[in-house]
Amino acid sequence: MHRRQFLAVGSAALASLVVPWGCANPGQRRAARIAASTAGRVAKGSQLRLAIVGVANQGGSNLGAVQHERIVALCDVDAGYLSAAAARFPEAKTFVDFRELLSDDSLDLDGVVISTPDHTHAPAAAMALRNGLPTYLEKPLTHT
Repeated sequence: MHRRQFLAVGSAALASLVVPWGCANPGQRRAARIAASTAGRVAKGSQLRLAIVGVANQGGSNLGAVQHERIVALCDVDAGYLSAAAARFPEAKTFVDFRELLSDDSLDLDGVVISTPDHTHAPAAAMALRNGLPTYLEKPLTHT
């Protein structure tokens, strides 16, 4: 046996002892756990209960893309944009702070669409994901 073969076989053997089966791909387990928790939650053909965080500019475009679903909450820091969106969806509850929206358990949300500027989209998405909500989020253009 050559040195390289010994190192390859030894490394593989050590890895099989150290890394328990199922820990090799945590992303796959996480996706399966989320799918299991949301399976059967929304009946086929029924509307999703969505919250929209950021309703101006790109948020308005995203809102238009999901307007066929049931919009139960709208959130924007600009009162003008928020009132215009609320006029289109009068049954939706309005929020100025996404933290209040995502903390409101009475909304019984099926998902969140986040279209905020760069400095707030990550905290909003992190909070939504921690709450177990499926989240649509657009990453800003970057080089890395």
